[in-house]
Amino acid sequence: MLNYTVYNVIVFASYTQLIVYIIKIDLISFWKPIL
Repeated sequence: MLNYTVYNVIVFASYTQLIVYIIKIDLISFWKPIL
């Protein structure tokens, strides 16, 4: 049971990092033409 919880936390953290990374790229590609 403990291993399952640890696995969920790792997967959740990975997804969060991925989403933040995608948002950063979107913002950069959005602002570049303006600046």
